[in-house]
Amino acid sequence: MREATIWRRVLGLGEDTVVEAVEYDHERDAVVAYVRPRAIKRTRKRRYVLVCGRCGTPAPKYDGGEGTREWRGLDLGECKLYLEADAPRVSCPDHGVTVARVPWARHGSRLTRDMEDTVAWLACRTAKMVLVALLRITWRTVGAIVDRVVAEDRARADPFDGLRRIGIDEISYKRGHRYLMVVVDHDTGRLVWAGKGRSKDTLGEFFDLLGEKRCKRIKLVSADAAEFIGAVVAEFVAGTGGQGAGLAYQILMAGIQLNIPRLFAALVLITLAGVAFYSVALLLSQLALGHWHESELGRR
Repeated sequence: MREATIWRRVLGLGEDTVVEAVEYDHERDAVVAYVRPRAIKRTRKRRYVLVCGRCGTPAPKYDGGEGTREWRGLDLGECKLYLEADAPRVSCPDHGVTVARVPWARHGSRLTRDMEDTVAWLACRTAKMVLVALLRITWRTVGAIVDRVVAEDRARADPFDGLRRIGIDEISYKRGHRYLMVVVDHDTGRLVWAGKGRSKDTLGEFFDLLGEKRCKRIKLVSADAAEFIGAVVAEFVAGTGGQGAGLAYQILMAGIQLNIPRLFAALVLITLAGVAFYSVALLLSQLALGHWHESELGRR
């Protein structure tokens, strides 16, 4: 195994990064690794294709930027680690002139992905002072790292994926003068959506984002006794249009509002309606087929 490959593995870098040299900086008591992105094969030539650091769109090179740049990585033993590389700028059609993306760090960060992922993981599981002392960073830096990691995860993941059982509730703040409508996933216990207000239009925004296909996958909805919640759920999930009509709408509303008498009354009515429809269909069958079809002639 070549020395560059060994260093790439030790530094936790991927196949898309090349380690050109590694030095020890006595003044800073740190290891400095000089890296570059691996060339990408395009047609007959091997060259590194620059992409926008914000959206990942291939873009032409604008200039060399501010020269070389450093990124702090996870410590190697007692020594700090820095990655050093050129930081050219590109001219993105959507974001204008911006720094090109590098595979080992997020856009706008001076720390490597491994460093930021470790910080974000520890921030959820250990005390503030332990994290700051262990990784030798400031608490302000920790906050910025968590914001970047969470923003990337939210942009990459679908918060509505796999929703089957949801809970809808309204909470007040500002001493009860402001309201938030919140939706939680009962299966995972996580908050999936929140919107300002407590009206039918507010909740309708959630179901509009959810989309028709994912609305049909909802199997259970729990909520308080607010009537507009039942109307919106009926409109988007049950498909009754929220018109306040129909036995299906009444059953759904009674279940959400815990109105047991109305629920059983609606169930009895829908049962009687089913029996009535069956009786009418049987009578029509006898009238239409009674004189000639074997299914009716056999009953006589």
